Amino acid sequence: MTDRFAPGWRIGDYTIERDLGDSYEAKHVVLPRRVKLDVMQPQFAGLPPVAVRMMREACILEAMRHPAVPRVFEVGVIAEARTNRPWVASELVEGEVARGPLAPSEVLALVRDVADVIAHTHERGVVHRRLRLDAIVHGDGTRGFPLCVVDWSDARADESDEARAADVLALGLLALHALTGQPQRVPRPARELAPGAPSRLCMMIDDLVVDNPMSRPSAAEVRARAKLIVETPHEDDEAIVEERVVLVDISRGVPPPIPQLDTRWTPPLGVTSAPPKPMPHSVGIGMLKPR
Repeated sequence: MTDRFAPGWRIGDYTIERDLGDSYEAKHVVLPRRVKLDVMQPQFAGLPPVAVRMMREACILEAMRHPAVPRVFEVGVIAEARTNRPWVASELVEGEVARGPLAPSEVLALVRDVADVIAHTHERGVVHRRLRLDAIVHGDGTRGFPLCVVDWSDARADESDEARAADVLALGLLALHALTGQPQRVPRPARELAPGAPSRLCMMIDDLVVDNPMSRPSAAEVRARAKLIVETPHEDDEAIVEERVVLVDISRGVPPPIPQLDTRWTPPLGVTSAPPKPMPHSVGIGMLKPR
């Protein structure tokens, strides 16, 4: 039983190119497709719950239709002497892992985008259950969405309000981590952790981490609120102030002032007085005669 597969090893229709530690980067033998290849570790081969967990994650990803959720291409099983090891080929997500501290405007955009993903999963009857900052990858713009949520190993089919509220709490803790640069396991007021952050951002985060789960907003409401804050800057929010600047081309000399024209009447030679002013044209009422 092989612990790790070396580059060049073929699994299904994929050839391993690089060991990523907990997975592999592989390439399809025919199609121009690079994938992330997850193979169950040999020490878990005799544990059915591990195989069930891998297949459940693949099925959940397949059920999602969001650009921030990795796609699943294929699943299979490596048949060995005493047991079988399942494998999953999914989209290889490349980009930069989110890390804090971030500027308040970046935290606000992050909350808006992650809330959009979670709102989509909740509409599909799924809860994530493991939101954290290092599971967010900022892509290169080719996905049509600013980020991708890469870890769905704990996701479950659950439509209960309590489970959805737990995702919202995790989103609030993720926002605090992004704002402060430190993981936050116990909710604390955002203004206390980041005194200089805009008040509307702090109030929104505080609403996500309230003690009563039923008092937390839904993921869709968080998305709408964050979007509103982004689109309607407030006086205490970060903003770019436009200054009126007059540009002068100093490469050329300062132009001479335009002379003022003398509009006074000057009599021509031989004329000693100004011409009479024209009489205004007017018609008296008595001058109108009926025909």
